Amino acid sequence: MQERIAVTFDFDDTLGPDSTTVFLKQAGLKDIAAFWKDVGQMMKDGWDPVPAYLHHMVETSKSADIDALEAWGKSVPLFQGVEDMFSHLRKVVKDANPRISLEFYLISSGIGDVLRQTSIADEFTDIWASEFHYDEHGQAVTPRRVISFTDKTRYIFQVQKVLLEKKQRANLLP
Repeated sequence: MQERIAVTFDFDDTLGPDSTTVFLKQAGLKDIAAFWKDVGQMMKDGWDPVPAYLHHMVETSKSADIDALEAWGKSVPLFQGVEDMFSHLRKVVKDANPRISLEFYLISSGIGDVLRQTSIADEFTDIWASEFHYDEHGQAVTPRRVISFTDKTRYIFQVQKVLLEKKQRANLLP
């Protein structure tokens, strides 16, 4: 029976720089500091951090459409060595114990339409991230899924559940 190890990652400031800030700069937002200051004020007014930044992004950015987000995702910079890390870790684990497989999961408060387009997206067994609802023109109109910092623990439980289900199915095979 194959054993599995799951490794979970956040994205922003873990695998690459803050993708939202860099996107907003690329989209032409002139005053990034003012954007984040406004988000901070929203939080003082009772907003949770992630819905605040997603809502403010929709209200502020004229380029928060699905095409722009996906295009940005294809060029998101990663920290040095990240692209090689996954195959390296798989090799280390295989050399240590060939019965163990490694699965990677991405759990992020960042924007899923961006993260699913990155050069490393195919490395992940699954990606859970915040999402926008888009109108008929592909323009982001409101957050559809918000993954807050606390919600991430829910998805870690989901990873554990997936691994347990795979193990249970493997035990049923003759």
